[in-house]
Amino acid sequence: MRLLGRTSARDALGWRAYRGLMRRWMLAALILAAGVFVGGYALASPSLSPKTSRNARSGWWSYPRLGRPGRGSSAPTSYGVDIQAVYDTAGNPSLVANFASDGGLAKPRWSICSPPNVNICTRAHSASQFLTPGSTPAGTVFEATAIYKGKSYVARTATWLGTVRATVSPRLAGRPRYGAAVTPHGASWIGGWQADPGYRPPDGGDSGGRGPNFDFRSVEACRTRAARRCVNLSAPADSYGFSKRPPVVGAWFTGWYLFAFDQRFAHDTAFAQPGYRTPAVVPVVKAGATVARSAPLGPVIGPRAPQVSILHDAILRDERVLVARVRCSVRCHVWLQVDDNHTGSDARETLTGSGLVGIPRQHLRDGPLNIQIYVDTGPLVRGKSQLR
Repeated sequence: MRLLGRTSARDALGWRAYRGLMRRWMLAALILAAGVFVGGYALASPSLSPKTSRNARSGWWSYPRLGRPGRGSSAPTSYGVDIQAVYDTAGNPSLVANFASDGGLAKPRWSICSPPNVNICTRAHSASQFLTPGSTPAGTVFEATAIYKGKSYVARTATWLGTVRATVSPRLAGRPRYGAAVTPHGASWIGGWQADPGYRPPDGGDSGGRGPNFDFRSVEACRTRAARRCVNLSAPADSYGFSKRPPVVGAWFTGWYLFAFDQRFAHDTAFAQPGYRTPAVVPVVKAGATVARSAPLGPVIGPRAPQVSILHDAILRDERVLVARVRCSVRCHVWLQVDDNHTGSDARETLTGSGLVGIPRQHLRDGPLNIQIYVDTGPLVRGKSQLR
């Protein structure tokens, strides 16, 4: 049996949902390969980006938006340069420039306009449309230039205000007790792109850094005061469909420590968002330049934590395959998923005390079974059993 802090897409979604997602991703890949555009933009995947604009462990990916199609359009073609301005995990600029309305017609080149006179620009060493200049002085502006049919098209970013960092850490309000609600409060930040309050980016387009920055706040439970071996207790409701109410501390986390996290993002950050069954599946984040962490709250006081023991040999009883024994000192909810590498099934159960849990056999084959179990908001418990 292993407790895992990070999960695969199949673990997060469930067997049936995972197969459906795989089919949609394959279709998207075929559409992208064919050069088809949806909603005015090319379908893109996280692998198209040279760098993510958020911690790689966070489960979100940033990717460059590609240029709008111009060929074959009945509307008059309008050309220009579109800039996606975000920042990397070190809090430094990360830029992508695309030629609109067809990114295949021209590739923009970057120049750096340093203070005090940002009207004088120097060509960047990179010949790519991507630019990650590292630590950059406050007051710098970046300029992207594309040449098409002898005409120059130029776009400039917002002013860079310096490396992103938190000046005040986030805090977590509430009591470290079983059943208590805890609420994360945000950090104070400096640096990044200088937002223009009056700027209105085009629908679905990038702002070049002129749009307002934003934060994601979350709560994690960790086994140590140093925030190690953690589990996510919350997730943005608008993104995952979870409740907007503060997370409640479950029995699993007795003796653990609670932390608030605040993640800082530029307006132009774009996300690929997989679906998750529970906040515990959302990958945890790591404190850094753009991710601030509160002081620990705890240890949590509560009942004995649930125990999960995966059976070496599954038990077939009344067309159900029992795969684990779960012990809960208070009422708990169990979700389990079982597959034989060919087909799978899942189930939800509620119990108090000790009991065997399982799933309908359906089409499961004899042989080794892969088991994944969640108890309430606790971490994934994974193991193997044998159906004979």
